[in-house]
Amino acid sequence: MAARRTPYSGESSASGERGESGQQLPAVAPRMGATPRSGGESGDGSARRVRDVRVVPFESPLLDASALCRDAARWDPDLVVSVGTFEDDLAVARERATLPERTVLALVAAGLAAFGDELGARAEGIIGPSQWEPAAGDTPLLGPDSDSFIGAFEEAFRRPPEYPAAQAFAIGLILMECRRRCGGSLDDAALLDAARALETTTFYGGFRLDPWTGRQVGHGIRLVRWQDGRKRVVD
Repeated sequence: MAARRTPYSGESSASGERGESGQQLPAVAPRMGATPRSGGESGDGSARRVRDVRVVPFESPLLDASALCRDAARWDPDLVVSVGTFEDDLAVARERATLPERTVLALVAAGLAAFGDELGARAEGIIGPSQWEPAAGDTPLLGPDSDSFIGAFEEAFRRPPEYPAAQAFAIGLILMECRRRCGGSLDDAALLDAARALETTTFYGGFRLDPWTGRQVGHGIRLVRWQDGRKRVVD
């Protein structure tokens, strides 16, 4: 499976073959899981996993989510994952009844509170990734905690923040700390060196750069499920 950019985070995510627009909906069939030998190991002592992954590319904007879901339903999947725009994911969610009742539906958009606002009861049971869940956060080493950030944001904008706003503010905190460590310099190379040496946490989560690739590897993604009209952390 290849890595590609999503319209939500700018980070790489796993996906399969790509259509011209890059969006797609992979369905994971019932055979996904472990096929153990002697207590969960293969003959050479390593764990074995058998996966049957089917990929259905689609172009965005998604014009016929019903046909796409019917196509996925033919495989009687355990799990269907849609990776498209927010509007594409809403369209797939509205066709949830097209899929088998036991099929779990996972959508990138489900990590946003706006997803539940748009769908209401139809969001029930849908899972998705979330980059920031205030209730699940640890005490930050740098900057304000989540409650302080949320309070200031709501006072300024009269609405609660979604994770992109939290992400942007956290980037500012990291930049300020790197600049402090550089003695106030805004030189790109100096700031990058400071960032590479920095390992900390903000209200948004952990921050640590891989020394070889420069990728942010300190931040973890939460899995959430919509239940009783609310997002709930399940991992």
